[in-house]
Amino acid sequence: MKNWLDNKQVLHEILNQGDLANTIHGGTSETTLTINKSEKEIQIIVSASGVHSSDFRVSTNQTKLIVSRHLNEAHNANKGNKFYMPIFLKEITLPITAIRDRIKAYYEDGLLRIVIPTEDAQNLNKEIEIQEF
Repeated sequence: MKNWLDNKQVLHEILNQGDLANTIHGGTSETTLTINKSEKEIQIIVSASGVHSSDFRVSTNQTKLIVSRHLNEAHNANKGNKFYMPIFLKEITLPITAIRDRIKAYYEDGLLRIVIPTEDAQNLNKEIEIQEF
């Protein structure tokens, strides 16, 4: 039996399959997301090797935090518009204790960090004084 490493055709086919597998995944690194909770805040850490901070988008709606990673902008040849192709999208339900107007996101040491301050849940349960008019 011949050594398969000596067969250039076999090596070429193996390398092509590896290239195809890399292309299927976009030839990019995998994006990971970690959530750490404490009494005063929730910290979300997003990691994607070799990705620039401008490739990430962070937004909120009424109940969710949306974190996405996009390929560089592409141009629609027919209309001349720019669009972004998402390759990572994560929606995280915000707790009722989240202080939405104080959410911060910053990029440091190759990591996107999102800090969501929270308030004490006891402060949410308040008796409302009834006013007379």
